[in-house]
Parts: sequence; structure tokens; C-alpha cells
Amino acid sequence: MTATATNKKPGLNLGKLSAVAQIAVKPVQPADAEIELARIYSVKQVRKTFRNLEELAESFKLNGIIEPLVVHEEADGRYRIIVGERRYRAAPLAGLVKVPVIIKKGLTELQIRRLQVTENNDRDDLTAYEEAMGVIEDVELYGTKEAMTIWNRGEAWVSKRMAVRRYADPVRELLENDLCGDFEVLHCLNQIYDIEETRTEFYRLRHRMNEGLPLSRDEARNTLARMKAWKQQQDELAQRRIELENTKKAGDKAPEKTPAWLEEQRKRDAERAAGGSNAGDGADADDQDTATAPAATSGRGQQALPTMELTPEQKAAAEKERANEKLLSLREETFEWGEANQAQFFSMKTHMTTLGHDMHETEWVLWQGFLAMTLPMLEGIGPERAVMYLKKLQGELKDKTPAQLWEEMHPDIEGAGRNASPDMPDGWRF
Repeated sequence: MTATATNKKPGLNLGKLSAVAQIAVKPVQPADAEIELARIYSVKQVRKTFRNLEELAESFKLNGIIEPLVVHEEADGRYRIIVGERRYRAAPLAGLVKVPVIIKKGLTELQIRRLQVTENNDRDDLTAYEEAMGVIEDVELYGTKEAMTIWNRGEAWVSKRMAVRRYADPVRELLENDLCGDFEVLHCLNQIYDIEETRTEFYRLRHRMNEGLPLSRDEARNTLARMKAWKQQQDELAQRRIELENTKKAGDKAPEKTPAWLEEQRKRDAERAAGGSNAGDGADADDQDTATAPAATSGRGQQALPTMELTPEQKAAAEKERANEKLLSLREETFEWGEANQAQFFSMKTHMTTLGHDMHETEWVLWQGFLAMTLPMLEGIGPERAVMYLKKLQGELKDKTPAQLWEEMHPDIEGAGRNASPDMPDGWRF
């Protein structure tokens, strides 16, 4: 006999026993009485969907109704179902005319509601949609504090389900059709639906879920973050276009350049040209004197000046100075490339908006541009250092924006612009 077989009771196949049947064999409170189905009625409660009634009816034919219904005795002699509507609906399918019941008396609507919710929570029977609708109804009838007590949950849990009221219809349908029961994911999907006018991204994700493919919280959050960044970029570009149009309109209203104004401008340009020529002649003479003074000559009537020989230390110092000047020049050029690249990206985004690129087309163009600018630089510093730099940058960006990092690295010095090649701060370590 196998190890699996030793755990089985004779005649009982737990692997094939339905979930309903397993519930039915649990120890339960004994019934107070058996009552005809005709004297029992139901009113709207938390659960809206009653699944697998036929399966439950088959269990009743084999075992009877082992777990009694809970009912409330009414003044007219009838009994209102508190707990057990699914059993009540399955009983006629099994050919039963009476059912066992536990009878409650004198309860308020709130007390009945608490019993219903507690029973369904204990069984984990409710769909996410039924749960949300139940919470919404309880908040509307009894208030948030009482709803928290009824469902034995915190305010944040209740608030997430109350948010379903604000869901767009296509998002609510995902919940109602049991395609998605994760309220974190649904909240992200509702924001995605609101952000994008074409709804392309939302319908792509909905199609996935219709095909039975799950959507994780991380993927939903990441998609929402990209959509928000995209929306912010579009808003900023729209504002820039408005500003540019206003500037252009203001320029169109500038005073007309009349012939008199043009003549006056010509005279000023002529005066500046004449002054610049004289100044230039003087400057050339000074430069010539300066240039020829230290030079050694060998012409007639002139004596050659002695040439000074540099020591090895002086040569090394001069070489070091030239290298330092070259490095400084390269750093300044790199800084200028950074600012130019920023302007390049701004311009690219403006043109893509004009062309009507969607989010994915835009992200592809920007991604390609980003790689075109960064990959050669990463190759230049070497693969191992590239990985270290990217990890360090990722850590820095957790607490600061790129603009803040740029400002710290290249502070704006009053009257001199940004410091293109800052010195290493005291105590800085990689």
C-alpha cells in the first residue's frame, strides 16, 4: 500500500469529494426544527451569484442537508433566510420539501447583516464583486465605521471597495465578470483608462485578461507609472506650444522697420565698423610687438637671443599642465554635450507630438535616442565600470530627480553660469 493510500479512509475519496460536500461533513450546530420550503423566503443579501446548485443538490440526495439554514422568524409566521440561501435554492432540485433550520428572533437589520457577512467571510464564498457591492451598500446604509465592524476590516480595506463606485464601466465589468478581483490592479486599470484618450493600453490589458492571462500588481503599477509620465510630458509640451505661439504673436506685432529706421540702423553699423577697424589695427600692432619681442632672430644687424634649456622637472610640469588643460577642455565639452542632448530630446518630443505619435512610438524613439547617446559612453568607460555607474545612478534617482542631480553636480554660479567641470567635493567616495 502506498503512502498516499494509507491516509485515505475506506470508501471515501477525498480527491473527488466536492468542496460543498467537504463543508457538509463538518461538525455543525444542530437544527431547531424542520420547516417547509413554502414558509421560507429570501431578501437581497451580500451574495448575488449562486454557483453549482446541481452539484449541491446531488450532495443533498446522498447526505441530506447536514448544515441547517439560519432563519429569522417574522411576525406573519414566515421565516426569512439569514444564512443558507444557496442551500435553500438547491433543496427543490434535490426533491426536498422541508429543510433543517436554526431559528433567530427579534434581530435588527444590522444584526442580520452582520450574521450574513460573517458567514460568507468564514466560507470565503463571495466574489470580489459581491464583496465590493456589499461594502458599498453597508457604507451607504450604516456609515463607514459600522461597515468596518460588519466586515471586521480596516478603513483602507473598505475604501478600496468603495472606490468601485468611481470605476469606469469597462473596469467595473472586469470585476463583475470575475476577470480581475485584485482591487490594487483594478485601481491602476481605472487610472490608466482615465489617462489615455484612445484607451489603447487599457484595452490591450483587458484583452489579455479575457484570454485568461493574469495581470500582476507590479505590471499594473509600472504601466500606470509610464502612462502618468507620458501624460505629464504631453501636458508640458502643450504648455510650451502655447507659450511659443504667444511669443510668435507678440513678435508679429513688433513695430514695422520703416526706411528712416533702416537708414539710422545703417549709420550705426557703419560707425561700429569704423571703430572696430581702428581698434583691430592697434590690437594687431600690440600682438606683433608681443610676438616678436621674445623671438630669436638672425637677420642683418640683429643679434640672436640665447635659447633657455628646460630641466626634466620643468618639462614634466609643462607636460602635466598641457594634459590638465586638455582634460579640462574635454570635461567642458562633455558638459556642453549634456545640455545639447537635453535640448535635442525636448525638440524630438515636440516633433513627435506634432506628428501624433502614440505612447509606444514615442517611447521607442526616445529609447533609441537614449541608447544612441549612452551606449557609446558606457563602452568608453568599460563594461564593469558601466555596470557600477548605472547601479549608483539608480540609487541616486531613488531620492532625487535628474534635474536635482544635475543642479548639485553643476551648480549655477551667479554671473558665470553653471560650473562645467566641478572639483571633487571633500570626502566624496565612490
